[in-house]
Amino acid sequence: MPAQVRLETEKAIHTLTLVDRAYALGIWRSPEEKRKWLNDVGVFLAFNNLKRISLELLGADKTVVAEVKINFGQHADGKAGGLSSGTEVPVIDKRLVTSHRVLVQNKNGNAAQYEHLLKFNWSPAEALRRRQGDEFANSQARKTGGRQTGSIFASKDSRHTLVVTRPIGTKGFGFADCPALGLTGVLLHIRHLRGPSALRLGQRLTAQIVQIPQGIQAREVRAV
Repeated sequence: MPAQVRLETEKAIHTLTLVDRAYALGIWRSPEEKRKWLNDVGVFLAFNNLKRISLELLGADKTVVAEVKINFGQHADGKAGGLSSGTEVPVIDKRLVTSHRVLVQNKNGNAAQYEHLLKFNWSPAEALRRRQGDEFANSQARKTGGRQTGSIFASKDSRHTLVVTRPIGTKGFGFADCPALGLTGVLLHIRHLRGPSALRLGQRLTAQIVQIPQGIQAREVRAV
């Protein structure tokens, strides 16, 4: 496998791994199964036949309550997703998640030239209904130097109320508390405001929450 393909494959699998750990999903039942995933994703990439990988978190009714999506071949500028340099994991109520699935979307159906290299027998999957919610860019482009882009979807069930403790200042960021989750110091950034152009101390907001290596951030921020 070419070195660049291996690097891109490992970064994509690492993103899935962080969500897997956060929600104890058990995507891979063994290290060997994970290695087979790395192989097959690398094969798809090496033969330029990989468009997207999506990790869907499913509710009891088999609707999608959250999704982490990785797009390949986008050639972004490497600055998407805000301030973080790592991977964002959506913070949702774990009680909403009863199962999961990982989908691989190819660019075309021409697999004859490489199917003998695959470790799994891949088959079509049905489309499941998404709940109403928000979709927003994450830091996959920054993490991969623009070679991949990504987004997070979270249902409206996962929106949390925030209380501003430090309004956004001249540098474009401030902080808030999230009483329902017992969180303090949730980062607010002006680029993620959807409606209010300025915030005041004690103001109540709603937002989606993401976890990054450096802390907690708010996305899709709206005034109550």
